[in-house]
Amino acid sequence: MGHLNGISLLPSRGAVLAACLLCLPIAHAQAPSGAHNELVRKYSDLLLLQAGDYSSVQVGEGLLSDALAPQFQSAMKKVGSYPFDRPGELVKFVIKFDAETELTDAQREDEEAHEAFLNLFSRTMPLLAYAYNTPGTGAVQNPYFQNESVAQAYIRALEYCYGRGITEDAWLPDHAGRASAQALALGLVRRSGDLSTVSLRLGGFIQSVFLMREPLSKAGLLDKYRAVVRNLVVNHGALYHAFFPYARRDAGIKYEFPLPVEEWHYLNADGVRLFVDFFWPYFMLVEDETERRRMSAVLWRVIATNMAVKPGVQGTIKPDGTAFHHLTAYMGAYGPFTLESFAQLLYLAKGVGCYAQENVDAVKLAVESYRVMIQKYSSSPALQGRFPRGNDSRAAAAISKAMALLGHLEGPGDSQMKARFLEFFDERQLSEAEAGRPFYAGSRGVPIRGLGIYRLISELRSSGGAAAETPSGV
Repeated sequence: MGHLNGISLLPSRGAVLAACLLCLPIAHAQAPSGAHNELVRKYSDLLLLQAGDYSSVQVGEGLLSDALAPQFQSAMKKVGSYPFDRPGELVKFVIKFDAETELTDAQREDEEAHEAFLNLFSRTMPLLAYAYNTPGTGAVQNPYFQNESVAQAYIRALEYCYGRGITEDAWLPDHAGRASAQALALGLVRRSGDLSTVSLRLGGFIQSVFLMREPLSKAGLLDKYRAVVRNLVVNHGALYHAFFPYARRDAGIKYEFPLPVEEWHYLNADGVRLFVDFFWPYFMLVEDETERRRMSAVLWRVIATNMAVKPGVQGTIKPDGTAFHHLTAYMGAYGPFTLESFAQLLYLAKGVGCYAQENVDAVKLAVESYRVMIQKYSSSPALQGRFPRGNDSRAAAAISKAMALLGHLEGPGDSQMKARFLEFFDERQLSEAEAGRPFYAGSRGVPIRGLGIYRLISELRSSGGAAAETPSGV
């Protein structure tokens, strides 16, 4: 916990209690224990392949042998060769050195060590978790599945990360590092790691704790890392608007306190993607009933506030369905990935009773608008925001996944989105290894976003029904 000029950054008890009252009217949205267990199962199935999937999904054994197995092998090799040096030295990911100034040997060594540590927790550890939880098949074995040496390698790396400062007190007020730098200049004392400039790249780490919950529980470490994950979610600066009733004051150090009412629970396109990647695995780890009620209330408020049509330049979905970010259209960049996140959240949250049909309709409007504006797989540079040469194949895969998640019966089960998926999806996207990669791969610290999407696509395609008509216009 930080202090600024000797003053605690914690809000007053009265302010916290008043803010918490915001959530009381919707506390009934909490899923009972049995339903919560079903949500855990559903999330696990979305992340992981099952043994029977190899014979039923189109990519089958090739996905394991050609795409996943080499990554699992590489992760085991990398964790085995990692030096685990600087134990107990709190890491400080802050604004980098001036690029125009030649680095000293010590600065260069620090940068290289920081980059290696970042790769350890943002890529190697998530891949270890998938290696441990991905079953093999008769023709293609996964020697790392349920392998105790993998679990021990993961736990060793996790404990090392804790010693370096990824703890229940780690500090991550913004992803640019400016808030951190300003606070330090004013006298902030950091008592754990400073993750400011890598705070967007913790999704795979959080996901891995969920995936490795059984080995962690067996080792007596699950409660410890549940608390760590809670800090990375609830006290994350980019998510402060969602969690401000429960966050430490230092998480919102760059924001006005208390937040203006019009900003409550609002997340931009970055925040939405982080919310899904960070919040849901933590939510699935929660066992305390009071905390579960609080987080259920947050979920309801975030969906209601953000899965909505918003005029003006703030918010994601405009009245014509255009997806916005940074005050302009981002149809080939942030937009489709945010819509995929919206759809994934609606899919996962079905059964909690925390969204309305109008939230589904808003996302549908945006997906349909994307389909018309982009046509098939080519978007105008004028719609790409600051990425005029954006990756159209990745964007198309994200929209295909959004349609599938909205149309599947385990999600909203929307028949129009199912028909649109059947019209838009091109199976050649999956038949070629590199073209199919966007269906399972993530970005920004999430090396694998989920493998179960292949199962959902296969089930949707085999369930019958006519494809929608191809839209016209632009």
